[in-house]
Amino acid sequence: MFNSHILKYLKENAADENGKVHLDFVLGTHSHSDHIGGFDTVINDDDIEIGRAYLKEYDSSKIRDYEVKKWDNQEVYDQMVQALNAKNVPIISNPDGEPFSLGNFTITLFNTDDPETDKKVGENDQSFGILIEKDGTRVFLSGDMDNLTGDEERLAPEIGKVDLLKVGHHSYHYSSTAGFIRTLSPEYCVVTNKESSVQKTTLFRIERIANSTILITGKENGVIAEIGSSGDINFYNSIHSEA
Repeated sequence: MFNSHILKYLKENAADENGKVHLDFVLGTHSHSDHIGGFDTVINDDDIEIGRAYLKEYDSSKIRDYEVKKWDNQEVYDQMVQALNAKNVPIISNPDGEPFSLGNFTITLFNTDDPETDKKVGENDQSFGILIEKDGTRVFLSGDMDNLTGDEERLAPEIGKVDLLKVGHHSYHYSSTAGFIRTLSPEYCVVTNKESSVQKTTLFRIERIANSTILITGKENGVIAEIGSSGDINFYNSIHSEA
C-alpha cells in the first residue's frame, strides 16, 4: 500500500510528458526494512528510470545474531539489489565522499566506519549520512547513524554547523550524542517518529545544547522542509492524505 503511494506521488510530480520519471540516483541508508523495504517495487516499475544507486553491502557477519535471525535485513537488501541489477543500475557501495551537484543543490555522502573490533553491532551502525547544501543553507540527514562505534564523534567535525538536522534513528538511544549536537548546532531538528515513541531524553539534550526548534513528523502529520531562493527554510505540515 505504502509503495503505491510513493509511485503515485512520483508520477504525479516528477513525470515527463511521456509519463516517465527519471531519478538521478536512489539511496538506501542501510539495510533495514523501514529504510529500503519496498524500494524494489519502485525500481521495478516500467515508468521509473534510475541513473545510479548508493547502497552499502550488507554483511550479516558484523551484525548482532538476534537481528540477523529475527529481522529481514538480508531479504530487503537482496530485493533491492536484484531489482537494480535487473535494470542494470550501477550500485555504488563505497562512495568517495566527494560532493556532487543535483540541480542547484550540493550533496555530500558521509560513510560510517566498520567496527575495528570483532564486536557485533546493529545495522544502524552502518547508516549513511547525507549533507545537502543550497544558497548557504546546510541540512544534514542522519539516517539511523549512531555513535555506538564512534561514528558521530568522528564525522561531526567534517559535517560542521548545520541549519537543519534530521535527527538520527528516530531519536532513540546511541544517536544524537551531546558532542554531535554541539558541533552541528542546528537551528531546527526534525524527528521522524510517532510523538508517543520519541525519546524524551534526546529532545531534552537537543533543547539544552542547541536550543533547537523541534518538529516531530507524527505530531505534525508529516513535515516538508523547503529551502527558498534566499536560503530560508520554509516548513509545511499536514502533508499526508487521510485516505
